[in-house]
Amino acid sequence: MVSGIGQAPPLPAPTGPSSSSSYDAFGIDVLLESWPTTTETEAGTSVNQPEAGLVPPADPVAGPVEEAGPANETPRVVPYPYQPDEVIGGDCVSSIEGRLLARYSFPSAEVIRIARIQAQDLFEVKVEIIRLMAGLYI
Repeated sequence: MVSGIGQAPPLPAPTGPSSSSSYDAFGIDVLLESWPTTTETEAGTSVNQPEAGLVPPADPVAGPVEEAGPANETPRVVPYPYQPDEVIGGDCVSSIEGRLLARYSFPSAEVIRIARIQAQDLFEVKVEIIRLMAGLYI
C-alpha cells in the first residue's frame, strides 16, 4: 500500500494475542501528530508544510545570561533567628524537638531532620502568639 502526498502512512498491524485492542485512540493520535499534513488551497499550493531547517524547541527557556530581574538572583538564606536552647514562653526548639522524637526508639537521620524543622516552625508560631498576646496586655 502506497501513501499519497498529504496522507499519513499506514499504521503497522498489531501483532500478538491482543490484536486490534492494543491501540487506543490517544496513542494513534500521538502517532499521527508526528506526520506532516498538507491541505490544498484554491491556488493549488500546499499549506501546513514544515519548513526546512532546524526547528526551535516547543517551550524555549532563557539562559541565565538572557534572563533579567529578581528571578535570576540567588535567594538569600536567612539564618534561623533563635538558638536551639533559647527559652521563650517556657519552651525552646530543643524541647519541642525532643517531644516530637519521643515516639521513635531509634529515629533515622531523616526523621531527626524533619523533627528539627517542625520544632523550629512550631516554636516560631509559639513566639508569634506570645508577642501578639503581650501586645494585648500593654
